[in-house]
Amino acid sequence: LRARHRYHELSGRFDEARKTLLDLTERAPETAFETWLEIARLDEVKRKAPKEAVAAYRAAAKLRPEHPLPQAAIARLYHELGQWDRLVSALGLIAEDEPDRVERAQLDVQAAEVLELCLADPDGALARLESADRQLVGDGGPEAIFDPAIFEAMERILVRKLLMPVKGK
Repeated sequence: LRARHRYHELSGRFDEARKTLLDLTERAPETAFETWLEIARLDEVKRKAPKEAVAAYRAAAKLRPEHPLPQAAIARLYHELGQWDRLVSALGLIAEDEPDRVERAQLDVQAAEVLELCLADPDGALARLESADRQLVGDGGPEAIFDPAIFEAMERILVRKLLMPVKGK
């Protein structure tokens, strides 16, 4: 099956190459994770089918939920597709699995930017920024980190909320 996949890919028959890889996921479940990543790459790069690539990355993520690559790729593709709601959700899933509090805070800040700038959801953005601040400051002990960028983003959102006319009045 690998040889057939390679032949189809080299011949430019990307749909046939994909079908061969799908067969391989069923016949060799021990390598299914890697095969799903190959399918996702084929969908994204050769077939120019980002929605199908997302589905392939999701299949890989189900097999190894602890592996960071599928979730990061899904978030990147949602950004490219402009699916902002899904991007925020994907960033949240990545943050849940992130052991480093600084990285978790950065993911919350990214989600806040999407909420504020792409989805026009200032309240959601503020909630994510508050979460990022809690990640960094913690209990205020010696390991507390103050990030002025988070404070400035909160301030910017609150000022905009005050200056924007209230809808429905």
